[in-house]
Amino acid sequence: MHRTSMWTTYDGKCGNGFSHFENGLHLFYSFVLKTHAMAARNLLVLLLVVLAGCSTLIAPPQDPSPPAGTESPPEQQSNTTAPTDDNTSEPTLPQISVTGGNLATDPIQTFRRVTTQLGINSTVANQYNVSIKVITPENVRSSREPPRFLRVLGVQAPEYRTNLAGQTIGDDEIRINHDVATQPRIAGLLTHEYVHIVQHSRDETGQLFDVDTSGWDEIPPSGPELRLLDSSLTEGAATHVADQYQQAYTDTLPQGTRYRRAYEQRETAGGRYFMAPYWFGYRYVADRLEDNSTLASIYDQPPRTTEALVHQYDPGAEPPVSLSVNVTADRWWPDDRGRVGELGTRIALSAHLNRSRAAVGADGWGNDALVPFERNSSRGYVWITRWDDTANASEFRTALTAALNQDATATEMGWRDGQVVFRIQQGEDSETVVVVAGPPKFARNTSMDINQRVSVQVR
Repeated sequence: MHRTSMWTTYDGKCGNGFSHFENGLHLFYSFVLKTHAMAARNLLVLLLVVLAGCSTLIAPPQDPSPPAGTESPPEQQSNTTAPTDDNTSEPTLPQISVTGGNLATDPIQTFRRVTTQLGINSTVANQYNVSIKVITPENVRSSREPPRFLRVLGVQAPEYRTNLAGQTIGDDEIRINHDVATQPRIAGLLTHEYVHIVQHSRDETGQLFDVDTSGWDEIPPSGPELRLLDSSLTEGAATHVADQYQQAYTDTLPQGTRYRRAYEQRETAGGRYFMAPYWFGYRYVADRLEDNSTLASIYDQPPRTTEALVHQYDPGAEPPVSLSVNVTADRWWPDDRGRVGELGTRIALSAHLNRSRAAVGADGWGNDALVPFERNSSRGYVWITRWDDTANASEFRTALTAALNQDATATEMGWRDGQVVFRIQQGEDSETVVVVAGPPKFARNTSMDINQRVSVQVR
């Protein structure tokens, strides 16, 4: 079994470097899954191996305002505690151990409440065996980095590689930062990580975009967008369950609110890349659940683009526009194509522009194809973007030009930033913009014919 790790930020975020995934229920039990139905389906659990673990960041901003959603917990939750037998035998409980320190919450009671929220009966819940390790901050670290192409565009690794609040490893281990273990919000953090334990053990997200199981006519291509979609669904679900748990059982700031603030307060594109799945994933899941969907149906019909994620479109709405690309190469070898998507584009632009300008520059995304090329140890990219209309294409080109003007040096060919040369070309159809990024020889020897069908030649 793969041991996948997930993490939660100290300021209450759980995710892949951001924390993990979940979006909101309209009613506390609206998303409860029927156990017998789950047994009949091929359950999804774990995101692609690229996502690993859930964690929480360690330096949450101080918020003097009262926490949102702190009404008294509903009284109907009495059935979430461990059941007792009529006879004198002791009730069976899940095997949950805590080592290295203490938690300011009852881990078994929290687990029973979480599994009840998820519609897991006590017999199944009691079969879980989870080890919770309270460890020093430097040992709760994230290895997740932005994809290589986004790093070329200026999206560097998040500022918090260590000091995460929590992390889930596989389906049986949770690591908790000892600086968070005794804080009031530990119940929400532990809930988030417990959801990841369930996701992993039941493979609830592992087949999200599997061509053999999804039944879709189009599966999102690999690349930055697929990674963001995976982590957003995983973290969005976990965040939503934790959010509902906190509102029912605690008076701490709900995770959904905490993650929105954390995303908005991140000062770097790397930080926004880390937090985006928590906030956008939570918001998307909450919206779907409010429309009487269930977590199972969201796993079955996830958004196929980050455009749908960001704008909360219904499944199947606003599919990617048609984009045909033909590539020929001589000395450079084309690699598997990917897609950046609207959210990846927005994060990349935010490396040099403010958040609102970056969002405008990415709005109106229609489709894109990212084609990497390799030659020896060198790597270049051709990024073909297609927009809903000419105005959106021109807005993207203007925004990217402004971003490059911030840190790169203008040259006759385009822009140069260190060993990377950038070129931007808008096609005759006016709705297509192509970006070339790579070593000088790659940029110089790449030509494009941009019409409804895009031809790329690398000599």
